[in-house]
Amino acid sequence: MTYAPPSADGMRRILSAWIVLLLAPGALAQKDGGGKGRADPGSTEAESKPAALADDDPDLPIKDLRAGGDARKRYVVVGPKKGAKPPRHGWKSLFVLPGGTGDAAFHPFVKNIARQVFSDEYVVVQLVSVRWIENQPVIWPTAHVKQKEATFGTEEFFLDVHKEVAKSIKLDPRCCFTLSWSSGGPAAYVLALMDRTPITGSYVAQSVFFPDRLPPLRAAKGKAFFLDHSPEDEKCRFALAEQARDALKKEGAHVELVAYDGGHGWHGAIWDRMKKGRAHLEKHAVKPAR
Repeated sequence: MTYAPPSADGMRRILSAWIVLLLAPGALAQKDGGGKGRADPGSTEAESKPAALADDDPDLPIKDLRAGGDARKRYVVVGPKKGAKPPRHGWKSLFVLPGGTGDAAFHPFVKNIARQVFSDEYVVVQLVSVRWIENQPVIWPTAHVKQKEATFGTEEFFLDVHKEVAKSIKLDPRCCFTLSWSSGGPAAYVLALMDRTPITGSYVAQSVFFPDRLPPLRAAKGKAFFLDHSPEDEKCRFALAEQARDALKKEGAHVELVAYDGGHGWHGAIWDRMKKGRAHLEKHAVKPAR
């Protein structure tokens, strides 16, 4: 039998498969996956037995929880780091709304963000999106951009999670931030601008900005925003990040926009940019008005 080397297209498919595995190591650690993909949240059995998350760092523990006992309101608490001394004013908090499908497969990346970027004074909380239907067009529904099958929006989801986390550990009200990218960005803007929000700063990467789908921008006054975007992004245009910068600054927000090469996705020195973003949010952190 004569060996025929794979075509160029075949090699691209092989490399793509390996990249997926390398970027999502948690998928290799999941149990009872059965090759069926993500289960329908409408199924009680599916939601009560989610795939286990990798907990491979004893110095950075995780808790896989459900807000209010609702199986659909899944969130993962990363930290505080083992041995970290509780800060006098409480733990600084970062709530993460992943892009893409927003699901638990992003946990390894989120945990690495906590490990690489955020200090011992932080607790990182990943919200896990709900899949209401197959091929869901709106990953993080809100009161402004709805998914008709959703029985609750991201606002309710976040507030329930925040309330539960704040009951379990003391949080610093001055440093309550979100980190979002791509599909998570629009909902993160809503959380920052909604009435009586605990959010004081937002790191938004490679996403879109449509003011007509947000609460009034005047609520941005005094808040901090760090925008991370590539001018080469063909999926979420860089011009939208520039519009966000200008519109939010006009309303009195503290906004910084940084650019990187590579187009849509996490490219370049991502940890350095995240550290810069963290510093910007902390610099302008103030206790939210109630």
